[in-house]
Amino acid sequence: MKQFFSLVINHEYDRIDENIRGNSNDLTIVPARMNDSFINKNRLWFRNQSDRLNCYIEDDESIKNETDILFFWVVCTNEVFYNYTDYPNNINFYNPFYSWSNSEAHKTLQKDEQCFLHPGRPPKNAIGCIAILIHNIDTSEKIEFTVDFKTRKTYWQYHVMTNEDSKDKRFAIMDLTFQSINNQNDLENKANNIEEWKFEKIPNENTTEIIFRSNIPLPYFKKAQKRLELEWESKQISNQQDNQKMILPYANYLYKMVDNDNKELTPIYIYI
Repeated sequence: MKQFFSLVINHEYDRIDENIRGNSNDLTIVPARMNDSFINKNRLWFRNQSDRLNCYIEDDESIKNETDILFFWVVCTNEVFYNYTDYPNNINFYNPFYSWSNSEAHKTLQKDEQCFLHPGRPPKNAIGCIAILIHNIDTSEKIEFTVDFKTRKTYWQYHVMTNEDSKDKRFAIMDLTFQSINNQNDLENKANNIEEWKFEKIPNENTTEIIFRSNIPLPYFKKAQKRLELEWESKQISNQQDNQKMILPYANYLYKMVDNDNKELTPIYIYI
């Protein structure tokens, strides 16, 4: 037996950084029953890992002349996946939404927004079907086909709670990624398509609560970074009182809600 190809789940939410892919713990890939005849004859063998499925075939590769397509299902193993993933709200759990297939030019599987490929009855919680055309796969390349998922975006809304009247203080949220002493960081951010996160103050009658909302929807992150900083100071200038600062936590998908304007937002409460 030798390695034929691998199917890999690539989710933005799980990524460690731009170059390192993390493990997806809430999805798995399983062979469809249409492959059973090859599997039962030991013509196909699979190894399932946390973020991938490795496929192996016989050394003579004769299976490549006996079938056109191998089918697989992408299955949700933890329904929190829908909370942090850019996925339609009107989910039909009895009908897989996506279908993916390969082409010669792409290692990332091409996605269709409707699943027309139904190789038999889908397993429970299947969200899509993968169809791999196998004739032109070169086993010497150890090809990885990736299934890509985007992270859900919402407006982040920080509620800064104080023990005293805040009308005599200035509050602001700063994006530290763009607070550089020279232009080098700005050039790197532009090259990497990193956009500044800006927040606007929301009018509020409660003087012990300051509310900031992001100007644009921001994605969820599995791991927060030291990127956003809350700064506040007295409006009365005093040499004896320095500015106060604190690093802000990121939004958590568990607290996602919909406001009166039908916008998805995620509140974060900060006590100072």
